[in-house]
Amino acid sequence: MNQALLQASWDAVRASGFTAYVLLSGAVVLGLLLSIRWQSRTWPRLITNDMHNFLTLLALAFGVVHGVAAYLDPFMRFAPAEVLVPMASHYRPLWMAFGIVSLYLAVAVVLSTWLRPRIGYRLWRALHVLTFLVFAFATLHGLGTGSDTRTWWGAGIYALAAAIVLALTVRRLMAPAGRVARPRPAVAGAVVAAAATLTLWAAQGPLRPGWNRVANDGRGSGARITLASQVSAALPPLPSRFAAAFTGTMQVVGSRGDLVFLRVAGTFRGGARGDLEVLVAGAPVGGGGLAVVRSQVTLYRADGTAAYRGAIARVAGPLLVADLKPLAGGGPDLSLSMRWSGVGRTVQGSVQASPMGSG
Repeated sequence: MNQALLQASWDAVRASGFTAYVLLSGAVVLGLLLSIRWQSRTWPRLITNDMHNFLTLLALAFGVVHGVAAYLDPFMRFAPAEVLVPMASHYRPLWMAFGIVSLYLAVAVVLSTWLRPRIGYRLWRALHVLTFLVFAFATLHGLGTGSDTRTWWGAGIYALAAAIVLALTVRRLMAPAGRVARPRPAVAGAVVAAAATLTLWAAQGPLRPGWNRVANDGRGSGARITLASQVSAALPPLPSRFAAAFTGTMQVVGSRGDLVFLRVAGTFRGGARGDLEVLVAGAPVGGGGLAVVRSQVTLYRADGTAAYRGAIARVAGPLLVADLKPLAGGGPDLSLSMRWSGVGRTVQGSVQASPMGSG
């Protein structure tokens, strides 16, 4: 995998995500300013309304770009359903789901604005309240999935946006504009309580080391591996159970922030023949190892066709185990285990596979 391509795709995912979030935050803030009827001599209400609509559309556009960039990321290699269907992702499924649902709700809000003359003010207003869920889910998605959550600037963006939206929301609920509007202290209290819960969760979860173990449902995240003795692999749709010798290379292909990207690739021969590629993103730990954040294991037939793909499921000392699913056609899910060691970039070891659940 080319280092420049890997870093460029990773930057595109991160940049588009933060851009969408900042634009969304601005749109929500302007919407709240409209709801409390704020204006000044130098900033007419009409400008606020036009900017609110423009930022909403722009945030939606960058949200789509973010999803497309994630799908095209050559490291993660998401299937189409993983970026379209909540909880279908192999990577941090719950936190990915918040982002997917947030994008769909944003589409509903934008459509309701366009259809307002037909659906009426009351239904439009009810649908527009979904904007708060869009913002809340986007915040959960960013905190729970983003690799920049623990950076000072990343955490600062989330904190500043949430604080401004919270203050204006409470202002709107406690001193609403309009003659018939009534203060809603109970709702304001619930909003403050929800914000406090979110803050506590963020402090005890995404902002602390070890979040990877929780965020990815134990699918290889947080597992400690030694760079000299690594991962698990995959097999072709030949025998569903085999043992083979592995020879390949290990290379650090890039880094970003506190993450290191490692690639192990080579061939296996013996009970089956094919190629194996293991991609790992992790944070360095003591003893020359990595705390795995993301992983992808791909097994290729001897003709170069990808046959199985999955992720590291567990680690037991020098043994790594991956759970793999067939990419096309029939065949059982596989459990693939691997041991290897090496000098420099060259690694040698063994790989074994068996149908999932067969022991």
